[in-house]
Amino acid sequence: MTNQTNQSDQLTAARYTDFNQFQEMILSKLLNGFALVLLGNYSVGAFLTLQQNQITAFTLITLYLVANFVLIFGQGLPYTVRTIGLIVSLLLMSAVSTWYLGIFALGALLFTLALQTAIFFLSNLQQRIMLGLSFIVFVITIGVAAADTQNLIVTAALPGYSPQNLAVAETYLILNIMLIMLFLGIKNQVINTIQNSTLAQYNLVTQQELMEKTIFDRTMQIEHQANLFETTLAVTTQISAITDKQELYKKTVELISDSFGFYHIGIFILDRRQDYAVLVASNGETGQQMVSAGHRLRKGQVGIVGHVTASGTAKISSATANDPIHYKNPLLPLTQSEAAFPLRSEGKVFGALDIQSTAPNVFAESITRALETIANQFSSTYQQIELETQLKKALSDQTYQLRQETARTWKKQPLPSLGYLYRAETDEIEKIHEPLNQESRAAENVIEIPIQRYGVTISVLRVAFTTAQVPLDIQKMLADAAYRISTALENARLLEELRYRAGREQLINDTTALIRSSTNVDQILKTAAVQLSSVIGAKETSIQLMDLNTVDFDYFSEEPE
Repeated sequence: MTNQTNQSDQLTAARYTDFNQFQEMILSKLLNGFALVLLGNYSVGAFLTLQQNQITAFTLITLYLVANFVLIFGQGLPYTVRTIGLIVSLLLMSAVSTWYLGIFALGALLFTLALQTAIFFLSNLQQRIMLGLSFIVFVITIGVAAADTQNLIVTAALPGYSPQNLAVAETYLILNIMLIMLFLGIKNQVINTIQNSTLAQYNLVTQQELMEKTIFDRTMQIEHQANLFETTLAVTTQISAITDKQELYKKTVELISDSFGFYHIGIFILDRRQDYAVLVASNGETGQQMVSAGHRLRKGQVGIVGHVTASGTAKISSATANDPIHYKNPLLPLTQSEAAFPLRSEGKVFGALDIQSTAPNVFAESITRALETIANQFSSTYQQIELETQLKKALSDQTYQLRQETARTWKKQPLPSLGYLYRAETDEIEKIHEPLNQESRAAENVIEIPIQRYGVTISVLRVAFTTAQVPLDIQKMLADAAYRISTALENARLLEELRYRAGREQLINDTTALIRSSTNVDQILKTAAVQLSSVIGAKETSIQLMDLNTVDFDYFSEEPE
């Protein structure tokens, strides 16, 4: 309502301003034309008065000319002063002309011009005053003429007036009144025309301004959305590249804080029992204090975070002061709006992203979508880190088992020697019976390459050179050879183990066959004790029958479940 009133006032002011400018323009042109008339009249008047030696009359018309020129060209004079001065000057000229030349001479025209000037250039009150004065001057002039006609006064200056002339004068007065009414109508029409033109121009300008504002607002909205999209893309891209959970927590908070500048940003993760949402990362000193203090919110019971982690749906609070769900944290007294978004992994909620602002109604749809996108990317990265962690653990466990098995099998592997040493100078090869020691590695021209299997060093390849500098390609070749040797050693060990197991299996089969060939219980017991002890290399082996007389058979009376 206030805006409409202001616009109406502005429009009215614009209308009057335009008409006043129009009046001032016309007045300036009229004054310029009047100046030419004055110069013409002054030239004639000055010539006649000087010819007749009428110094007083010459002085008067000169002063009259000077006064009018000051009025005409005095640009610093107020508009109303110049207008009234022009009207008074026209009335004086009309009176003088009527006095000397009669009513139907130049005086009548000047009188009419004075009236029209008052109507067009003055306000309503000023019009009434000047019109009244004009008619007073006209009536006095006619009255003097009428008195002279009736011989009530005698003046040689006045031309003769007849009763017919006075009747015509009255008619002229009536016509002037009608002309005034007509001119007032023309003035109002001009004002209406100017006002309508001003209104049309104003409406056009208003529409143009409205269109420009609409275009500007739309442009700013598009730019805002584009900037928001770029910001969101930059944040999510950086989040997606993180491979560590703690770094993910810290970096996400930093990116949101730097990009959006919110009052509080918190990442909550549910504990193992799924009872509490624990704050694991936050911005600012207050946030760090809350993290260090183990700040947590009961799932489904405390705060917007508790609500989101329980429901699995986002919650936006535009005015936290009126929201009963909002938790009024004494460490965050400036919060006026809050938004929380669920964090999901494999369809299950594992936490929440909490955003708080010091201003109400800041979470517009575009901001909400951006924050939701960031929360989803956080969840995706979190899930990927979880999967990689589980995979690494599984691989680690498997690798550990393989290492343990490899170390165990190589420890019990029967070997004829610890290795072999080949001397190229003498083309000799000898067995190594002593274990590898640190002193043997002291030479600078000796390269040692461990031969490993599943992280277990099962052998060492030592190569001595005549020079201290060994080419890089030679080193790479030796590394490749070490890998291939480890594979060959492992294959050979497996083959020997298979052969060993096959031999033992054959021994067991032979022993079993021998036992089966016995014909009585005693022979079977004796054969089993001797042959099994021989196969497995035991110190002692016994096999003995139970004395069933000492066994309570009621113990076996119940059928097994």
